[in-house]
Amino acid sequence: MGGVMPCHDRHRVPLGAAADVQLSQFASSEWFQKYRDPSLDAAEALLWSPKFRGLLENADCAPSSLKLVVRRGVPDELKGEVWLRASGASVHLRQAPGFFDESVLRAFGERAPTTFVNTPLCAPEGWLQEYLEQEPGAPSLCRFVNFVDVLVPDGQHALQRILWIVNQSYSFVEMCPVLPPLLTVLLCFLDEPQTFSVLHCMLEQARSRVKQGEDRWYLPYNQAQLDKYTTAAMTVARNHIAALLSHLERIGFDTRSWFYGRVLGDGLSRLLPLCQWTRVMSAMISEGCKVFMRFGLALLKVNSEAIRKCSTAAEVENILSSKAFDIDRLTKVAFGFQIRSSNPKAMQGGEVHDSLAGAVPLFCRPRLSEPSEALHSDAHWESLWQRLPADLRILDPKLVFTSRTDGCSLSRLLKAGESFRSNPAMLCVQTRTQEVLGYFLCSGLYFTGSAYAQPDRSDGSFVFHFDGDLNLTVSPFTGANDMTFLADRDALVVGGPQPAMRLDSDLNWGFSDACPSYGSPAVCGGRFQIAFVELFALG
Repeated sequence: MGGVMPCHDRHRVPLGAAADVQLSQFASSEWFQKYRDPSLDAAEALLWSPKFRGLLENADCAPSSLKLVVRRGVPDELKGEVWLRASGASVHLRQAPGFFDESVLRAFGERAPTTFVNTPLCAPEGWLQEYLEQEPGAPSLCRFVNFVDVLVPDGQHALQRILWIVNQSYSFVEMCPVLPPLLTVLLCFLDEPQTFSVLHCMLEQARSRVKQGEDRWYLPYNQAQLDKYTTAAMTVARNHIAALLSHLERIGFDTRSWFYGRVLGDGLSRLLPLCQWTRVMSAMISEGCKVFMRFGLALLKVNSEAIRKCSTAAEVENILSSKAFDIDRLTKVAFGFQIRSSNPKAMQGGEVHDSLAGAVPLFCRPRLSEPSEALHSDAHWESLWQRLPADLRILDPKLVFTSRTDGCSLSRLLKAGESFRSNPAMLCVQTRTQEVLGYFLCSGLYFTGSAYAQPDRSDGSFVFHFDGDLNLTVSPFTGANDMTFLADRDALVVGGPQPAMRLDSDLNWGFSDACPSYGSPAVCGGRFQIAFVELFALG
């Protein structure tokens, strides 16, 4: 036993060859390299423009738009900063700089332990028995806490100390099994006071909502809340994957227990590898544990074909525990669910701290597999992508046609669109005067013959126009008539009776007029010559 241990300084060590990625002194670079997926990290980094990184570095809290980007992943170099801002810890650390030392003093008195024999893991004994049986010879923490081997001994000690502080000072936290793996990952990128501040802000936010009667999804900290959230998750599952649930029930797989334990309890930390789980965890810090439920549903849905072939619960368990998942596909499916409830408070997601709303512009851009010549700058994508329906912003645009290489042929354009008919699509037309006229469709671009495509007034289709100074005008479908688009071998016509955009069969000339269907003005001087055309399918 000794005196109160001092806060660790924020020393950093480089992560392997990636000079920009730094771990805290608590993380083992060797072990982290084994868990890390550099290609995934590089792909996630593409979503974060230099402009937005600069805004984030100079902000205390997260703008509301941050969650849209966090859903697609946070690169290792930004994880710590994003977590501090998304949780509100950056403000808390500035306002209460000595909070961690004071918490250590309250929990342990003047003589804090230098070693810990046992560790409170925020879970009942029965919850942990399974892991005792799985790894009977492993050290105590390794048996119960996923990913803990990525921490050096000092890091594991810091994890134990924080868990003991929670046990001593946060009496309302009766059961929260996701805390140990959550703290483990936080300690890889943050120092101990920062990690504790993130946790404190999350717990206080969860408790505050319960006190105010705002029983929204954030972080369950007792069994009653976990039971309630599990019941709500099963209701959502029955609305979206009812047939699959019936099959699981027939073969004896307890879906409710799986949601209770593996999804909402452990937060999927035992179902996903570390590099993928940090994406889920980051989204959870921004939006609450509803994120866990979404990814649980996604795991079932993307594996539905294999699950339907199973005849026993053990076979299903093996599939769901394989950790062989495409995290991008899981993410798109997870946030593609349209979740509605007669009880909005029960189903509403967590809110991001938003003290900078208005000060930081809404930021959202897709990850491009191929560059666009028409939409060649971040300014194009950032201003345009935020106009898409929220559930479609998670998708990636794929260039499926460009007249530069595929030929100036409307028939070829529509044939390319037919191959992705079920996908949302974006058509971009660059004029000889450097303007861009475009059309976004939620239902894909295809041959319609002599009739207009059937309208869906609930979708978010729109026409758009960038002038030479990159000023964007967006005109959504008004429902004034049923003239969405008409596509045959002679012309592509968007809107009517006066078209918002008309392209000829050779993709050489176009025409624009004031259009009742989209409420759009005439642009590009009415008649314009086409430089080239691009078509993107979203998926």
